Amino acid sequence: MATWDRPSRRLAQMSQVPASEGEPHLPTGRELAEANRFAYAALCGVSLSQLFPEPEQSSFCTEFVTGLVKWLQLSEAVLPTMTAFASGLGGEGADVFAQILLKDPILKDDPSVITQDLLSFSLKNGRYDARARVLICHMTSLLQVPLEELDFLEETFVESLKETKEEESEMAEASRKKKENRRKWKRYLLIGLATVGGGTVIGVTGGLAAPLVAAGAATIIGSAGAAALGSTAGIAVMTSLFSAAGAGLTGYKMKKRVGAIEEFEFLPLTEGRQLHITVAITGWLASGKYRTFSAPWVALARSREQYCLAWEAKYLMELGNALETILSGLANMVAQEALKYTALSGLVAALTWPASLLAVANVIDNPWGVCLHRSAEVGKHLAHILLSRQQGQRPVTLIGFSLGARVIYFCLQEMAQEK
Repeated sequence: MATWDRPSRRLAQMSQVPASEGEPHLPTGRELAEANRFAYAALCGVSLSQLFPEPEQSSFCTEFVTGLVKWLQLSEAVLPTMTAFASGLGGEGADVFAQILLKDPILKDDPSVITQDLLSFSLKNGRYDARARVLICHMTSLLQVPLEELDFLEETFVESLKETKEEESEMAEASRKKKENRRKWKRYLLIGLATVGGGTVIGVTGGLAAPLVAAGAATIIGSAGAAALGSTAGIAVMTSLFSAAGAGLTGYKMKKRVGAIEEFEFLPLTEGRQLHITVAITGWLASGKYRTFSAPWVALARSREQYCLAWEAKYLMELGNALETILSGLANMVAQEALKYTALSGLVAALTWPASLLAVANVIDNPWGVCLHRSAEVGKHLAHILLSRQQGQRPVTLIGFSLGARVIYFCLQEMAQEK
């Protein structure tokens, strides 16, 4: 099974201005000068219009910038301007807005503040929209922050909401520093959530929120953070993200045949939790090294939480065997072509074509046709699994080759038809 070996990175540089409880705090987007908060929101609006120009995405873009204006405590008078940016007007100003932001004293030292702030804003309702993550990646690149920083922030967010009681070890000092970063990031995020509309109903208690309840929110995040989470308004920020069932994709297994599908199951490739997940889809199985669904993905490192989809193994193995037969036949043909230019050319001319090549249509036709049909059905079923939020309210990256790519195509087509 693959493991996630991303090295630890520093969180944002800490501001040493004491918080209300006497602890240092992380700077937020609200601490930028008003002109720079305007540039921040405007850059997001322009970027949304460039990333999602389709008419059906206009409502998302408008809602996002409207919420961001409130989050940054900007005047409502700027809303028409931000809506215009999100609808595609003023796109030529993107570079100007980025330059203005990078000159802000807070961002000069650490531009990842914007990445942190956008991540907090995107998670405030217990839902991490895939489009929001695309925007965060785009903004991170515009502000010249390594994308690995976003991965680290997402990982830190997940880990910071778990109860951590590791024993002291040889690396005790490094472990303490990492825990301190988590604690500060946790306070920054959760207190930020509490300032928007007095808190939001995020989900029901359960899943990864259990450690918060068991240890006591005040103990983990301090009294200010606990005040935001201690009511029915939202003690379980993680439940909505990771699904109330808790098991997520790992716990899903098709219990009975669905249409023509006989096998459909998610197998974990990594041992970890992340705010975004990756599902890898194999296109065929073969004897030897690639006889399992996970084998082609051992080096995949798109997320700390990755799965492969196990589907119709019997038919994919038949297809793989047929492909091996074809390749063997092609090798024979190439060898015969080479012999035509040697002293044995007369003998070779008297030979017939390899029988395996003459029968290639019969070898490949049936397993290929069966797998074509089943890949379409598997793709549609995958769409309904994702739409039912078995993975929680998190973005999903789909990666596949050959018939695995065909599964993805039909999955996206089915999701589009479901609006």
